[in-house]
Amino acid sequence: MMEIAAGAAATAVTVPPLVFIGVFLVLKKLSGRSGISLRLSADMTALLFMISVYYMIDLLWGMATGWFIFIGFLSVASLLTILQWIVLEEVRMAKVLKQTWRFHFLVYAVLYTVLAVIGLFII
Repeated sequence: MMEIAAGAAATAVTVPPLVFIGVFLVLKKLSGRSGISLRLSADMTALLFMISVYYMIDLLWGMATGWFIFIGFLSVASLLTILQWIVLEEVRMAKVLKQTWRFHFLVYAVLYTVLAVIGLFII
């Protein structure tokens, strides 16, 4: 049973777009609403994309990028907090964290795609 769970986790980290599509299809079937399903799917799979990009960079170039991911997350959150304070004169931390999380989903989904293509030519 542990082998099946380990295999599923390894597949999820290795191919997060498949997990994203699967989660999206399940949520769309349950809710019937594409927009909400897309946002929830992005929220649920963002961490998989981050982990996958971390390991792809480590595999391709032997660099540990954990601190860069952490600092990038904090930098984007800080920037969005300042922008929200300037525009709305009020900071809603839940909204800032949600925007930061979704922004990082987009960044890491693009990075995953770029690194997958690079990996095809390097390895």
